Amino acid sequence: MHRTIYAISIILIALTACDRSDDHKRQIIEQRITKIAKLDWSEGIPLDELIEASKACNKFPDITQCTVLDSQLMDVAISLASCDADHRSGLCSAVVKAIGAHPIIQRLPDAAPIVLPQNPFYFSLPTEVLNSQAWKFSYRSESWLWFWAVWQWVIIGTVLFSLSLYALWRKREKEAKDKQARDAEEKQQIKIRQDLHAAELKRLAQIQAEKEARERIRRNEELEEKLKKESEDRIVRAANERAEKLAKEKAEIAEIMSTALSGISTPKSERRAKKTKGI
Repeated sequence: MHRTIYAISIILIALTACDRSDDHKRQIIEQRITKIAKLDWSEGIPLDELIEASKACNKFPDITQCTVLDSQLMDVAISLASCDADHRSGLCSAVVKAIGAHPIIQRLPDAAPIVLPQNPFYFSLPTEVLNSQAWKFSYRSESWLWFWAVWQWVIIGTVLFSLSLYALWRKREKEAKDKQARDAEEKQQIKIRQDLHAAELKRLAQIQAEKEARERIRRNEELEEKLKKESEDRIVRAANERAEKLAKEKAEIAEIMSTALSGISTPKSERRAKKTKGI
């Protein structure tokens, strides 16, 4: 009885030790898988580590990071399928050569290819494998060459058409500016002519005003001269009339005196004879 209890105790101790050993081993493997899942792929794809982690996940599939590992294996599989469908780039040639010859290909899931960018106008490549290695193989530069080969005549035609439109626009703009300059010059010339015409009219008006002023002065002078002459004539006529009147009066006085003197000197008999003769 004691032996049986002792044997059972030994078995239980052994099983407990094994469980502890398995838990410790699981913990180490989980840490290793987590580390592999967080590796930076920019320096290279860790294919050997992915195989190692895949084997560990087959043994412990309930480890959380195994889901991340499955996504990474799918990323590798999609990258290989996409490059195998279109391996004209240096990047895809390297991917097909490196992954296709590596044992990891046996652990890759089936994947459908994705059409890779055919021009440089993309934000990123569709998988982490391709995106992390594209800079090493100048994928964007190669895509420029593909894009140019397909669209070069369209681009050249577009550039030429754009240049033609630009030249036409520049020509129209120059013609518009020249027309504006001509219009401005014509307006300036019209303004100059108007100013000259206004100045000429002002000059002619001034000349006419001066002429009219001189004419008025001349007429006023002639009128004054005429009035002065008429006044002088009236004075002369008045003087002549007075002189004539005075002379007439003098003549009458002289005649009267002459008559008087004649009467005094004639004999009384003659006077009587004349008187009788008169009767």
